[in-house]
Amino acid sequence: MPFIRPDSSKVTECLENRAIELTNSILCDNSVAINLNIQTMKHGSKYFLIALSFTLITACGGKKEQKEEVTELSYREFYELMFEDYKNRVEWHEDDYNQEGKAAITITNREQCKNRDCGEKTYVKNTSSDRSIRVVVKTAFSIPNTLPYIANQFMMAPGDEVYLTCTSFCFNDNTYDLDHEIVVAEYIED
Repeated sequence: MPFIRPDSSKVTECLENRAIELTNSILCDNSVAINLNIQTMKHGSKYFLIALSFTLITACGGKKEQKEEVTELSYREFYELMFEDYKNRVEWHEDDYNQEGKAAITITNREQCKNRDCGEKTYVKNTSSDRSIRVVVKTAFSIPNTLPYIANQFMMAPGDEVYLTCTSFCFNDNTYDLDHEIVVAEYIED
């Protein structure tokens, strides 16, 4: 069957109609809904509209809404702003108080945090020369409408030192003091 070239005015009209339909079917508020019926598009207009769709989707999405209040943060966002590594987070419900190795664990503050208003960096160190210790550090704070604390767990070999967080949590123009406490320091059998 020979290829029949479509009338260019009809193609242009079809493109204009589809562009209007496409524009009317796009929502740009965090989610994009596109209602395209590709079966009804003819020849080159199909590829043009697909390219146009991707361009509009890209232009509408991608910009995250900036949170104004600390209470607007999700738990994960809150945690990731306060601590560097989510893998150390642990559920601790005041049910584990093994502190047999507490004498070998120290918490020290030194060096300024990136934002000087957030205080000093807090480090946890296993001072034992021959025993590994499972350490859970409870970081308590008083921030409206949030949890009262977050717990982090570290498996620390002899002499290990890990960075925990800063002595304060800064969000926008507010600073919240953090109180770090060793709640578990259990020797690990190697």
